[in-house]
Amino acid sequence: MKKKLQIGLIGSYSDLPIDKYKKIAREIGKEIAKSNCIFVGGVEKNGGLVLESAKSCRRNGGIVVSICRNKDDATSSDIIIPTFGVPGLREYFLPLACDSIIAINGGSGTLNEISVAYQNNIPIIILGDTGGWSQKLQGTYLDDRKKYKFETAKTPKEAVRVSIIEAKKRLLN
Repeated sequence: MKKKLQIGLIGSYSDLPIDKYKKIAREIGKEIAKSNCIFVGGVEKNGGLVLESAKSCRRNGGIVVSICRNKDDATSSDIIIPTFGVPGLREYFLPLACDSIIAINGGSGTLNEISVAYQNNIPIIILGDTGGWSQKLQGTYLDDRKKYKFETAKTPKEAVRVSIIEAKKRLLN
């Protein structure tokens, strides 16, 4: 049996101005489901771009894995992996559960997840011009090591397509 790719989505929580990116997040979830990949995110009931994307993924027949602070906080998830409220633990485990990651907008938690992914050579695809850390990092390197330049996609469909390509490359190495 062939392993399903685990595509992560990281991005802003509901405490940042994200309304204009919700439609984009929903499209990402839909494209992950259509691609027969597993959605991985920090899906929690208080919202944010990851919740919007997860709900869309499930509506379109996809599987959603949530790595979240508390089991009771997870919504729209098929599999829940709680970190029991330990600060920063989700931001560490989530990237490690992914074959590649799509970043949209993002604050400090997103930056933590980007750093962990980068240190572990997990490809990150930035959805361009979506604000936050995603916009700041598009087309750049995280540090002077220059492990890889962050790929930038213009559309949700392109982000998922490139994420799948990069995940397959990583798994072949």
